[in-house]
Amino acid sequence: MEQKIKYLLTALVFLALAVYYTNTGGNILGPIGIAISGVAIAVFFLRIIFPNAKWLHVQTKPPRPFQEIYDDLGIFTYDDDGFNVQFDKKTSLYARWEEIQTITAYKMSHHYPDSFLMPVYCTPPKVFQLSKEIPGFYQFLERCNTHLPAIDKTRTQYLLNLATAPDFMLIYDRLGRSVEEWEQAITEKNEYP
Repeated sequence: MEQKIKYLLTALVFLALAVYYTNTGGNILGPIGIAISGVAIAVFFLRIIFPNAKWLHVQTKPPRPFQEIYDDLGIFTYDDDGFNVQFDKKTSLYARWEEIQTITAYKMSHHYPDSFLMPVYCTPPKVFQLSKEIPGFYQFLERCNTHLPAIDKTRTQYLLNLATAPDFMLIYDRLGRSVEEWEQAITEKNEYP
């Protein structure tokens, strides 16, 4: 009930400001404000009169449990040799586990510390990018941990809690290069990762 009172008080304050603005010689904004606040007040009273009316209440889906998100294969299908990524109805990419050359991850923004992109470089020219919002991301990480024994498992754990992660991470490199060696190969030698 407290939320309903806040809703009503907000609508009444908005109505009072709109009436004041109209009476002080305001332009079209005053009548528009009166109309909007009138609708808000009407909805408030309709919610009290008809508490079970679905059309008066915003319907939201409950969030999925994390375990369900974690177990979801999403856009990936797997077989013994590799995986298929189905980007949309027409675009897909198949890669064998041994085709993966490098997996990196970098933060997208310092304002949103949990957002990142994770490019996966396979045998040229196969490249795709992931983020944890992509359905199937967590299972892809799990399967990488299984099929790529040299993967840095501590770095994959960083992807689950990016607040403490560095801005750029080399998660896997088939050649076993360090971050510095990998960056040098990209910039100076112009090599494919």
